[in-house]
Amino acid sequence: MTFPEQHKSPNPDIWTWNQRLNKFNPYQNNKLFDKQMKERSNQKKMFFVSENYQDMHVSQDQKIEKEIINKTDKLMKTIKQQNKLAPVDHKQKVNEIKKNKDLIDFIDFDQRKLQ
Repeated sequence: MTFPEQHKSPNPDIWTWNQRLNKFNPYQNNKLFDKQMKERSNQKKMFFVSENYQDMHVSQDQKIEKEIINKTDKLMKTIKQQNKLAPVDHKQKVNEIKKNKDLIDFIDFDQRKLQ
């Protein structure tokens, strides 16, 4: 028994199996359609790989470096904001002021001696 694909009828009026398939599915064995589909899929890939057109020629390592830099910048900004919002330790401030006063008094004392 032969398969219908292998059967080629001498009579041109009778369709072969492939021709019947093509009648119901015009995109099968259509080279132009295949090309268009490949181009579309490639365009989609390009779009998903490079969200920005400038990133197309950038290597993967450089992308990773950029991400790391951006994340560290964000971290630094959040840390600065938290430091601004942090409660002031009044005892520590008072101690610093006292140390500075002692230093100033000591310097004044030395200058008085010199006069």
